[in-house]
Amino acid sequence: MKMMLRRLWIQISADRRRFAALCVMVIVGLLLWARLIVVSHPPRTAIATEPAGASSQTNLDRAGSAHSQNAGVSSAAARSPSRSGVPIQLSAVPLSDPFVISPQYFPKSNPDSTNTIDVPKLPEKSVEDLARLAYDRTTAQIRSMATQFKLEAAVGGSMAVINGKKYRVGEAMLGKEGDQFQFKLVEIRQRSVILECQNRQIELQMAPPGT
Repeated sequence: MKMMLRRLWIQISADRRRFAALCVMVIVGLLLWARLIVVSHPPRTAIATEPAGASSQTNLDRAGSAHSQNAGVSSAAARSPSRSGVPIQLSAVPLSDPFVISPQYFPKSNPDSTNTIDVPKLPEKSVEDLARLAYDRTTAQIRSMATQFKLEAAVGGSMAVINGKKYRVGEAMLGKEGDQFQFKLVEIRQRSVILECQNRQIELQMAPPGT
């Protein structure tokens, strides 16, 4: 008998996968068997019964509490006419307007208060005045930038020498680096030239002889 069991054990445990599957099946079967036992044999519960005297005393206590509750309800109904069934008469017209702001909680500011400080108003300028002011300011900047050019010679009304460079009519003149204004030579006269920048013409004259 022992030899047969030993041989059976060797055959079962020879393949590890088959042995593991067998163990899992045995565990699942034990769990299902235990569940069936618990379901088929539910635990018994015990219910305690009160003695005859105790039950009568409990009934008396419940009756007394119910009577006291009924008495409280009846007294409350007597105090409240709506609960006793008597209709409440409501006013057809409201006594106060709910949208009116109470001056007690939100007082209005007094416009005639002496604590206000009168701030003098600045004179208002029109759009034309502002545009004229901006135009004059730009013109002043252009005139200031034109002072960097020096007319050295004017040849035949077609070429001029400015700052050591030759320019003809229609050519642009480059000033210092970073200048935002670009000048253009539009006319060459006998001892002067006309420069144009942003629709503004500036006359650049040649220095008098001997200076």
